[in-house]
Amino acid sequence: MAIKVHLSFAVHPGAWLRAEMVEPHGLSVTDAAAKLRVTRRAMAICGAAAPACRRK
Repeated sequence: MAIKVHLSFAVHPGAWLRAEMVEPHGLSVTDAAAKLRVTRRAMAICGAAAPACRRK
């Protein structure tokens, strides 16, 4: 049986990555991407990049 979670508990992974990992540790998005072994572009797509850096 699947667990149902109210949408108010949903957190986008990019917002979480930025708030909990990138900013507190003083990492650039490029450094964080390298440590996670993903591309800088993948970090931007998931929303971990600064809002001004994201494409619409």
